[in-house]
Amino acid sequence: MDALRWILLILALVVLAGIYLAGRMRAGRRRPRDLMDEAVERESLEQIHIRADSERKAPSIHAAHDDLDALNDLENLKARVVEEARERPVVPAAPMPVSEPRPVEAPRAEKAPAPAAEPAPTLPDKLIVLHVAAGPSGHILGVQLKAALEADGLEFGFMEIYHRMVSTEQGRTPLFSVANMLNPGTFDPAAMDDFSTPGVSLFLQLPGPREGMESFETMLACAESLAARLGGQVLDASRSTLTPQGIEHIREGIRAWSLKARVAGRR
Repeated sequence: MDALRWILLILALVVLAGIYLAGRMRAGRRRPRDLMDEAVERESLEQIHIRADSERKAPSIHAAHDDLDALNDLENLKARVVEEARERPVVPAAPMPVSEPRPVEAPRAEKAPAPAAEPAPTLPDKLIVLHVAAGPSGHILGVQLKAALEADGLEFGFMEIYHRMVSTEQGRTPLFSVANMLNPGTFDPAAMDDFSTPGVSLFLQLPGPREGMESFETMLACAESLAARLGGQVLDASRSTLTPQGIEHIREGIRAWSLKARVAGRR
């Protein structure tokens, strides 16, 4: 029984040795080919890695080119916007809130110009007119008229009419005047003998050399005196009979004008 075990053990060792030797011999025959295959496999793997690296790097290069193109497009767009903004009229925009307040320099105090004095309102001149009309005959002879005018202190002068003259600092000047009721309103003292008229007109212009009311009262007195001398009557500006009410109305008008004249700084 022991001998049999040793025989089987020896046979097993022989078989194992044979198997080992056979494997060594087979490995020796296949090694160059296997080395070549391994080299090819390594080269293939390296190519695969290189290709993979290239594929990984290529998108970054393309992306970089894309980013550069996009940046150039943005720069071109900005340049166009700036150029159009320069050519386009400026439209004021609503004020935007400022995050950080900036110190504002206080404006220099400048002396305000004195307000110009408002010009006084212009006051038109006031013209007061009375008429002395002929009596029932309807006309006044030139000789009679000349005598009456001179008797009341009227003087023939410029504009070929008669004037009541007064003295002032500037010299003698008309206080009021007397004109012919017929056009053109003038007289010819040298031809008064052949002359007749339906009446004369007395007129006073304010402001004058004297106070308005004083001048009117003087002219009214002259008109009444002429009417008495010539047998005529005194008429108002509308050639209606001058009544006490009409005289008072004229006086009220003179008072109102004088008040306005004082406000306007006139005489």
